[in-house]
Amino acid sequence: MNAGRISRIQVFEAKNMPGRQEAAVRVVRNGGIEGDRHCMDQEKQISIMWEDASRFVEEEEIKGLCFSRIKANLMIEGRMRLEVGDKIRAGSALLLITDRKGACFDECGRYKTGMDCMLKDCCWFATALEDGEIRAGDLLTKPGSQEYDWQRYERQMMVPGMRRGLSGHPFWWWGPAGLDARY
Repeated sequence: MNAGRISRIQVFEAKNMPGRQEAAVRVVRNGGIEGDRHCMDQEKQISIMWEDASRFVEEEEIKGLCFSRIKANLMIEGRMRLEVGDKIRAGSALLLITDRKGACFDECGRYKTGMDCMLKDCCWFATALEDGEIRAGDLLTKPGSQEYDWQRYERQMMVPGMRRGLSGHPFWWWGPAGLDARY
């Protein structure tokens, strides 16, 4: 999926303090969200997480070490696939994905028992490449990318008389004796 929707925005002014939910925020070029404690850090200025991951953290019976530590500035509805180096448009701001959540900790209860954790695949960090404004409800998109059209295969299969292979049979080149008959 190449798009998501920003469902919540939070600003964290101080360490170990709860975040303040905002309807809109300004981002600073080469930094993060104005008023957030990580705004001008060297890395990880803006944290991004799927809403699904937030629900996972709340609902899981066996809590991981990161469950109480992870805090996201931008919560995304939809399973947008992000990779380090991706440029994404959020409102009028252009962001660069700089990192993802790191490896699991050895002292984590889930990790010790071999349980999988959704956080390692659903949390990223970004920096702003352009000043801009981000609002709850804005689309998060990858400029220039297009959604892959999986349905094109279904449409091809529905075309009456569509030929499969040169002779109309999917295995025309094998012949009656199979693949080895050609050699």
